[in-house]
Amino acid sequence: MLENTLPQLEQLIEQTIKNNNQLKQQVAELQEQTTKLAEENELLQLEVLENEEKQTQTASGLNRLLTRLQEIQHETSDEDENHDNQEHQEHQENHDNHEHHEHHEHHGHHHG
Repeated sequence: MLENTLPQLEQLIEQTIKNNNQLKQQVAELQEQTTKLAEENELLQLEVLENEEKQTQTASGLNRLLTRLQEIQHETSDEDENHDNQEHQEHQENHDNHEHHEHHEHHGHHHG
């Protein structure tokens, strides 16, 4: 009975070792794949982040352009408000010059 059991046990053990080795190999392969996938994933995430950055840059650039366009439109359609605020000082200088000019003309007129 023992004589029969021993070879069977040996066979089983060999089979188990073989299976074990196969599993070990599979695990190693899977680990390699996982590492590769993880690296790819990181790269993809980086790409996504870069793209997001580019998008925000583009978005802010577009926003700047929009604001500029709106400002220009505002200035052309609504000259009173914007112009007054921005070029108040200039306006005053012009005003002074203007008065001066008028005065001069007035004087000339008076003479004649």
